[in-house]
Amino acid sequence: MSIKPVDLQVMVSRASEVERVQQIQEQQARTGQQTFLIQNQVQMARQQEQVQKTPTVAQSRVEREGHRRESKGEGERGAGRKQAEARKEKQGLAEEEKGSHPSQQEVGGHIDVKI
Repeated sequence: MSIKPVDLQVMVSRASEVERVQQIQEQQARTGQQTFLIQNQVQMARQQEQVQKTPTVAQSRVEREGHRRESKGEGERGAGRKQAEARKEKQGLAEEEKGSHPSQQEVGGHIDVKI
């Protein structure tokens, strides 16, 4: 099958048009991908800044565990009291060991950082 010279000239001129159309389509695809990527990044940033809601299944499990503790007498207040008493005992022993003079570890031990 042979191609006539006139047909060859028409095909060459159309090839540049086809190339231009393909470049435009590729550019649109790239632009769409970039837009999607930017939107995805913005959405991820928002999600990281927002407080996440607890799923109802996990929330109900937490509530059930809280009821169990209360029924056993180990409610939040009871467990908190035990921990507070233990902390007070440790602090009392530590203060007795230290005496009334501050040690080198206590001086300058806290740093306030403001952002």
